[in-house]
Amino acid sequence: VSQSRYTLIGSGTASCGEWISEQNELVRSARRLWVLGYLSGLNAVSSVDFLKGFEVEGISAAIDKYCRENPLKDVADVTLNVAAQMRRMKK
Repeated sequence: VSQSRYTLIGSGTASCGEWISEQNELVRSARRLWVLGYLSGLNAVSSVDFLKGFEVEGISAAIDKYCRENPLKDVADVTLNVAAQMRRMKK
């Protein structure tokens, strides 16, 4: 994440272009699991339970869509954006 105040490790450092173009299903699954873990961590410290009512397939589809539209973004940045959208829907 380019302008982050903290260090991230793992699949969140991959670009959206890499997220979309990855053909290896094991790598794709590992990246999805990273996103779900990151969202769960964000949700745990959030004042709003923004994950309640959402399913994995919908979250993955939202990440896929955002990544297709923003291939140069990091997966972590996209995940934060999707989390913010989910929070707004819960308010």
